[in-house]
Amino acid sequence: MTPDPNQDTPDPLLQVPPSAAGLTTKVVKGSIWTFGGQILPMAVSFVATPITIRLMSREEFGIFSLLLILPNFLLFADAGMSLASTKFASEAYANNDRKTEANIVFTAFVIGLFSIVPIAATVFLAAPKIVGLLGVPSSLYSDSVLATRITAGTILLNLFCTIVNTPELARLRMDINTGINTFSRILGVLLVPLAVYFGMGLVGAASVLFLSAVVNLVGHVLAALHLLPELRRSSFDRSGMRSLLRFGLPLVVGVTAGAFLGNVDRTIVSNLASVEAVAYYGVAFTFVSLVTLFSGAMVQSLIPAFSQLGGTSSAKAAQRLYTHSLRLVFVALLPALVILLIGARPFFALWAGEDFARESTPILYMSLAGLLFTVPAYPPYAAVVANGGTGMMARLFLFETVPYLALAALLTYRLGAKGAALAWSCRMVFEAVIWFSNADRRYKLDVGRAGLGGIFAAASVLFLPIFAWAFSGKMLPVSLLLLISLVVYALLLWKKVLWLEEKDWISHSLWRFTRWR
Repeated sequence: MTPDPNQDTPDPLLQVPPSAAGLTTKVVKGSIWTFGGQILPMAVSFVATPITIRLMSREEFGIFSLLLILPNFLLFADAGMSLASTKFASEAYANNDRKTEANIVFTAFVIGLFSIVPIAATVFLAAPKIVGLLGVPSSLYSDSVLATRITAGTILLNLFCTIVNTPELARLRMDINTGINTFSRILGVLLVPLAVYFGMGLVGAASVLFLSAVVNLVGHVLAALHLLPELRRSSFDRSGMRSLLRFGLPLVVGVTAGAFLGNVDRTIVSNLASVEAVAYYGVAFTFVSLVTLFSGAMVQSLIPAFSQLGGTSSAKAAQRLYTHSLRLVFVALLPALVILLIGARPFFALWAGEDFARESTPILYMSLAGLLFTVPAYPPYAAVVANGGTGMMARLFLFETVPYLALAALLTYRLGAKGAALAWSCRMVFEAVIWFSNADRRYKLDVGRAGLGGIFAAASVLFLPIFAWAFSGKMLPVSLLLLISLVVYALLLWKKVLWLEEKDWISHSLWRFTRWR
């Protein structure tokens, strides 16, 4: 890859060793693999979820939505070993030290075992109290308790998977990681409506998710042994344990607070609005999650990549990776937000019914400002975490907990589920500012080098379908105008915005794809 000779000033970030350039390519490929592996189950879910919605009562589906996010409250249960093992194993892999890598993975697994099992057992035993906090109707109480206990087992297996898959992440083998995760997720998505259809209700749905977690864990164990055979002869490393815990324990605090902040909104909606409102809120945030998928997929590749670069003290390579990840995020994000703004209501009506279109669309609109800020914040977040900034994460999430709870409760009380979405957007804006400023101040990662002005200028053509939609509301001509605007946006990017090395990479990737075809 070479710099764009048409630029007035040569980009100093491109003067990096070939190995660093190859790492950037691996990150992009890994992100695409991870993104595709998330999109495919979601596409299957778009077909299966409306069936589940119609087979369940509104209350049952609301409870099921809450069970789906229950594992997110317990991400701390692995003592931070999922990210800690990825960071230190990636550094060992970069130094070609496979024995140390294997010992790190084994040590992280042992630490996680002693942390995860007691917490999962606590959830199992406390299931009646958990269900009581959710305001579940008495007719569904028994099934909800049993489903929660089954979910405790699912949490146990899923957390083990996040440690066992370390050799895949350290090598940026997202094709293997994605294949295993995608298969197990699709299995669960397809079997949930079948279980409900055959009268198994919430208990059957929870059992299906447990089964898919078993399949997932078996797949990652086999892959880890294939990629890192030294795991068969690995041992517990006490010095490595100290490094893992120094990184992981602050991460536990940060992840716990972050998971609480990220999921307490539905509990607030359930208590201050209704369980039915949780269903509308959950459907809206399905689309919010869709927009964050690619950036989230990039994080899974960016953290081991930044960890490897940190181990070799390659500041220029780290800035280069940061620059291109930000550019890629904004290129994809801006048209996605426009499509979401215009297409949300008709799609909700077709996908879930008119009542969801009426109730979920305003909730989604309240989240758009938050999306504009939170999606680009993923690369600086990955850089900060990979460089050991877990303490900063913990302080950030703890600092905003009380103000966010107060804001979310107030806005939900006054505006219902729409208020919860507005509070979420406010929090995302605040967090994005902190992540960007911290990456710049502590790690000298400059967002100004990303050349984002050209991307925003090219995206100005996307305002045309927005104006047409706002004033006419006729979907057919608006859709045609949107399609034309997207084509013009892509042409402007290619002609005026993309750097020569980015064009070379795209052309080469398309050539390889057509050749493979």
